[in-house]
Amino acid sequence: MTKKTGAMFNILGTSNFWIDTELKQQTQLAYKEGETFEPVTVIDERYRL
Repeated sequence: MTKKTGAMFNILGTSNFWIDTELKQQTQLAYKEGETFEPVTVIDERYRL
């Protein structure tokens, strides 16, 4: 990265890093079938003061 770097990640790649391959397959199948998952809110408090 440099001072002129517009973004850390390419917006076309959506910056999704799949670790769980089984969950990835479930998500892709649900997307193809038009299904949705319940929303999940994750609050990272590791660096909270």
